[in-house]
Amino acid sequence: MLRYCILTFSICIVSASVAQEESKYDRVVPNHAVKYSPLHLLNFYSTVQLAYERRLGEKTSLQLDAGYIVDLGTYDREATNRTGFKVKLEPRYYFGVSYGRTFSWYAALEGYYHRAKYNRMATRQECFDTECQIQFLRRFQYAIRYREPGVGFKVGFVKYFDKVMMDINTGWAVRFVSYEKPSFTPGFNEMDWSWGPQVPNETSRVGVMPLLGFRLGYSF
Repeated sequence: MLRYCILTFSICIVSASVAQEESKYDRVVPNHAVKYSPLHLLNFYSTVQLAYERRLGEKTSLQLDAGYIVDLGTYDREATNRTGFKVKLEPRYYFGVSYGRTFSWYAALEGYYHRAKYNRMATRQECFDTECQIQFLRRFQYAIRYREPGVGFKVGFVKYFDKVMMDINTGWAVRFVSYEKPSFTPGFNEMDWSWGPQVPNETSRVGVMPLLGFRLGYSF
């Protein structure tokens, strides 16, 4: 009798296990994933940018993205010694899966904060005398501090090559840009030798900007 009871209990356990159907999102929403963004090296504030994504539910995850600013001397050789960081927090909702479960689509909110500091070289016309009859050019350096919090919305897709993934997204963000730099003595003219618009635009402002992301990662 005991043998039959054990056999019946085992059959129930196996049946219950088989009945639990795998969700179609299990293969395309990573439990854990690490990612690298090569495009961040092309920015004025070039960063070595890494991200970590953690699954929260069947269709949801949370991604933390952080990068350290490195001075590659691009765009503007008059701006040197760039330091700082960029950090992003991104909750995601996956809403679509391809038939072969190699593609997934998602929507995400993005909250971010950028903080940087660098030195800018400038040439100014100054005066030897109070009437400014005798003038000279002076070359000097000053520090600029940059802050930018913002929030954005984007949609994207993830393509899987087994455990390797390619994550691409696009959207729009509202940005709150702040630049802090010293005020100069009135009456002295800063000489601008650049051509075209200055990069970056060192004006404090509120605006919108397009978002474009490309990351390579590994899911585990």
